[in-house]
Amino acid sequence: MRILTMAALAAASLVVLPSTGHAALAFNTGLALPAGTYFGTGNPNTNWTVETTGAGYELGVQATRPFIGPITPVGNVYTASTGLAPALAPRWAFSFSYSFIDLNNVVTRADLSALNLTIDDAAHSTSVTFNMLLWPGAAGFDLGPNVEHGPALATDNGQQDNTNLGFAGVAAFFVPQASVWEANSYTFTLEAICGGAVCGGAGTSLGSVAMVVNTVPEPVSLVLFGIGAAAVGLARRRRTA
Repeated sequence: MRILTMAALAAASLVVLPSTGHAALAFNTGLALPAGTYFGTGNPNTNWTVETTGAGYELGVQATRPFIGPITPVGNVYTASTGLAPALAPRWAFSFSYSFIDLNNVVTRADLSALNLTIDDAAHSTSVTFNMLLWPGAAGFDLGPNVEHGPALATDNGQQDNTNLGFAGVAAFFVPQASVWEANSYTFTLEAICGGAVCGGAGTSLGSVAMVVNTVPEPVSLVLFGIGAAAVGLARRRRTA
């Protein structure tokens, strides 16, 4: 198993990917209202990395700690702990959001050809992309009557979900070599692609947003590692004495 050096993680933490020229990028912010954050229950509308385009499209990504809450980013960089949470899920999860925030209700999910989420795994030099329009269980939102739907419908103007590398099927598809115990750096990029004339022509990018998630050992784990290393060193010294 390859482990990223702290220097490599520090370098990765400086990555802030450029957004499309027609967009505004905001860090550590909330999603536009409506719809805000609506997947699940108890998820505050905070700590998102968001791109909002002049045409009314909003894309957001976010890293969270299961059972605890969002992670405060530095720019678009989120630092999470390795290992497992009490419920045996990895200690971090990721969220994505897409919405067309024009209340005229012109563009729906059916007008998109893809809502692509790409995950780049730095430790293993791998990259995978999945069309989140096909993602099961994601929540949708209709800006017309301001109604949340779950799962998302073709007529919805938005789609959100939170998922975890420990959920069934997620790790196997996205990051097959990932380990929840491994110090690593992941880049998540969400991009919406138009499927027809109503949103600018098939294949047109409606915008993209990216975040970096650096996973590092918890401070307690580092202390225990240091104690273990000291014990090994002491044992060797006694052998050579």
